[in-house]
Amino acid sequence: MLATMPDRPEAASTDTPDILDLVLRHEHEIGRLLSAIDQHEEMLAVELRPAVAARRDEIAGAQRRLASIRDQHALAARLERVTSSWSWRATAPARRIGDWFRAITTRANGDRS
Repeated sequence: MLATMPDRPEAASTDTPDILDLVLRHEHEIGRLLSAIDQHEEMLAVELRPAVAARRDEIAGAQRRLASIRDQHALAARLERVTSSWSWRATAPARRIGDWFRAITTRANGDRS
């Protein structure tokens, strides 16, 4: 094509590719690569980003559950320390009398209704 132009010098040999052919091949390769990039970006937007967001939500939920379990364990340990303390055991009879008195008072107030 360009070989027929009068002001264009002839190629040194037939083995040397024409510059237009090289440019066209490069343009074709660039187009192919851009198309592949577009496909990858679409896959990212459609599949991967939502999947990552879902995994992050799962992680956040698991972290909340873990924090709740840790709080429950801390509360159970604190309760164990209180109920195994000397003062708790020493005041047990007074608590039983208080419970008994509250039960009698509740029954007595319930009979008046």
